[in-house]
Amino acid sequence: MEVNSEKMNELEKANVAAARFLSLRMHSEKELVDKLKQKGFEYSIISEVVAELKENGYIDDYMYAIRFIEIGYGKKRARKRLAKELSELGISAEIIRNAFDDFEYENSIDEYAMAVSIAKNEIAINDGIIDEKLLGRIARKLERQGFDNIYSIVTEIREWKDIDEQ
Repeated sequence: MEVNSEKMNELEKANVAAARFLSLRMHSEKELVDKLKQKGFEYSIISEVVAELKENGYIDDYMYAIRFIEIGYGKKRARKRLAKELSELGISAEIIRNAFDDFEYENSIDEYAMAVSIAKNEIAINDGIIDEKLLGRIARKLERQGFDNIYSIVTEIREWKDIDEQ
């Protein structure tokens, strides 16, 4: 009888800890499992808590991915970088792919336009002066943000510079 009440007590503690984590922000299943492990809970307790939270809709990796993508695109990050970060957070490749497909379908995302917007902002910060140093800075920033079409954007900016010089 004591073993059962001890397990119930641990289960209750794990539920409280999980609720505290989830009250601050959404978490992926892997994030929550890792945090509960760090708190010292046994795997059997963690799996019970996580299963109950998933069943009740408090953990949903798909919705987590959708929200993550929405925030990431708001920060002008590219699909490549966001997908890598989601993967590191324990989201499966299939969920990542589905979340991107659904989000991009509903929001008509244009990464090229997003990258050009970042470049224009950098040019404005540089008082409209386009030089090789600025082009390098733009290329590095686009690479950090996960964009693939860096060369074509830098080429396009060089054409703007050539038009301005004529």
